[in-house]
Order: sequence, then C-alpha cells, then structure tokens
Amino acid sequence: MVYGIYQSAAGMIVNQYRQAVLANNLANLDTVGFKHDLTIVRERQVETAEDGLSGRLSDRMLDRMTGGSLVAPTVTSFERGQIQVTGSQMDVAIDGNGFFAVNDGDKTRYTRDGRFSINANGLLVTAGGRPVLDEQGGTIAVPEEVRGRIVIDADGSVQSNGEVLGRIGLVDFQDRGRLCK
Repeated sequence: MVYGIYQSAAGMIVNQYRQAVLANNLANLDTVGFKHDLTIVRERQVETAEDGLSGRLSDRMLDRMTGGSLVAPTVTSFERGQIQVTGSQMDVAIDGNGFFAVNDGDKTRYTRDGRFSINANGLLVTAGGRPVLDEQGGTIAVPEEVRGRIVIDADGSVQSNGEVLGRIGLVDFQDRGRLCK
C-alpha cells in the first residue's frame, strides 16, 4: 500500500469537514444566539505508539512518519456575541454567562436569544413561540389588561405598573461541552 496516498486522503477528508463546519458558521452569522463551532485538527499517532507497542512489532521507518491528521471532536464556542440594541422593551440580552430556559413541549431547552413577546395566551415567549420559564421552571403569564405596559428589568423581573409578574430564569452549566445544539 502507498502510505502517502492514505495520508493525503485523510488530510482532504479533514479539510472537507473543516469547510463544512466553517460554512455552517458563516450561514448562521446573523442568527441571534448562534454559537459557532470550532474544529480541532490533531496529528494522528501511529498505531504502535497508540497501542503502546513502540518497542515490539514496530517498523522504525513508519514510526518516524506521522499517522496523518484527524479531527478531534468539534467543540462549540460559548463566547458572548454582539449585543444589539433593538429599541424593543421586550428584547433582552444576557451580559455574562447563562441561558434562558424555555419550554418545548415535555422538554426544557436553553437559548441566549432574548427576543421575547407575549403570545395570544398571555405567556412570555421566544421569537420561536416557546414559553420562557421563570426561576422555578414555570411559565410567565401576563394578564390581558397590562400586556401593552410590560417592562423587563436588568434583573430579569417582568413587571407591569410596578407589580412583578415573574422573573426570567437563568441557567448555567458547569460542563457546557455536554450541551447539544
């Protein structure tokens, strides 16, 4: 077998994957709350080094060559994006760490997209229509008579005429690597 051809093919596969991840990042550049992915390319160790067989059953010439390249698991960057001033009193942003908890049927999902509104049922919802959850995991209901006079304070309190209707829950995770998009 021609070892160099396999190394070249592995390098092309790695670059094809990197381009696919980069294309996805570019396609979502203007998506509110989008977190870009990072590809990490590393040197593939030769099998004898990986298996701990460096002294036995090894070919010294092949062991001096690298095993080519491979992609380590893709990681998501959780850096804060640009905060845009929209002028809407219902739009909020998180300055720091954390996620808004939202209800998605029988699941709780997490987002940093703070474009909120009040739906026909009087619930505070995301731009995608998912109810925003409060600190206790319940929905935030806004009575019909005060729907036009809602203020969201810096601490996440949803208020109308000085009365607190609920406080938007913020959730953070120790191991963000376990989150999936």
